[in-house]
Amino acid sequence: MGLSGTLAAVLPVGAGDGRHERAAIVVQLAAALPPGAANLSAAEQPGLRHRSLSGPAASDSTTRRTLTALDEPAPTRMAKARRTVRQHV
Repeated sequence: MGLSGTLAAVLPVGAGDGRHERAAIVVQLAAALPPGAANLSAAEQPGLRHRSLSGPAASDSTTRRTLTALDEPAPTRMAKARRTVRQHV
């Protein structure tokens, strides 16, 4: 299982229409930071340019809702999921 699938198992499920999976949003945000995205609007841009690679881009407001919905233990669960995936890569 890849990072998105592993994260999906540990992140809370959203209440929206399910068009964007929270794990995919977190991965897209993480991929946008190294090239220099300084805010959520800038983080949205790579997803818009590379839809064929990452699927539909989440808007900055969808990304904000995803980050807001993360509970306090989420970063610990996400780190554990990342470690699990890295052991297989």
